[in-house]
Amino acid sequence: MAGSIVTMPTNGAAVWSSFVTIVEKTLRGYMGISLSNMAGSAAPVVQDGSVIEVNGSVYQFTTAETITGWPSAAGTTEYIVAIPSGSTITIVYTASAPTWSGTKNGWYDGTDRYIGELTWGGSASYTDKLIYRRYYDNDTGLKFYGDGEIDAGSGEVTALGGITTDNTKRKIKEIALGEWNMDATPSKSFAHGLTAGSWRTAKAMIMADPGNEWIEHDAQPAAYAVGPNSYIYFDATNVYIARLTSSYFDGSNFDGTASTVPNRGYITIEYV
Repeated sequence: MAGSIVTMPTNGAAVWSSFVTIVEKTLRGYMGISLSNMAGSAAPVVQDGSVIEVNGSVYQFTTAETITGWPSAAGTTEYIVAIPSGSTITIVYTASAPTWSGTKNGWYDGTDRYIGELTWGGSASYTDKLIYRRYYDNDTGLKFYGDGEIDAGSGEVTALGGITTDNTKRKIKEIALGEWNMDATPSKSFAHGLTAGSWRTAKAMIMADPGNEWIEHDAQPAAYAVGPNSYIYFDATNVYIARLTSSYFDGSNFDGTASTVPNRGYITIEYV
């Protein structure tokens, strides 16, 4: 079901005409679109109650609206665009980028208004989702993504993972290690869900028994200097974390079970 137009009353008396003009000017560029699944990799859906002004008309969605259209090749940017047709409007994907319209106060291609964008990763993977809120010239302003990522564009913000200063978005993924008796089991593996080769750095924090001490995974305390303690490595599907025999992590300080240490710590991956 498509969205439907909200009819604007016709102008009559001078006072009423002024009122309608004020309302029209105020609504110009209005974006009241809500999308579900902004975090994670599921496809976003336009939520019921959403309202948007497009090319001088206001449209509303009284039921949830599935975004249609097939994305392009995996790894490409897909744009979410509202296409009006008479008294109705539909939301579709397109690979064509918009341009800013100052007179319409929004991102447009002709009479079609752009709502936001995402990355199509293949296999029903939709990431880097954002809804356009205001004008920014290329990457000179902050973009706030549905998965919590911040893109700093020209470098106004520089310190956090998930912020780009070199036109490449850097993101952070955190994986909980869960129960891990490191004394008995030397390694664990986890599906990382990332594009092969997209990772840039990885480290982990390990919690010792009974939970009052945290150690960086690749740290090597001087008192236990028996060579490298551990390592992390990737393949196309999994990230592996391992401790070495006779290392600091191979001992009774790290042999807790789920009842005492339900989560041994976290792997933090920085990727593009």
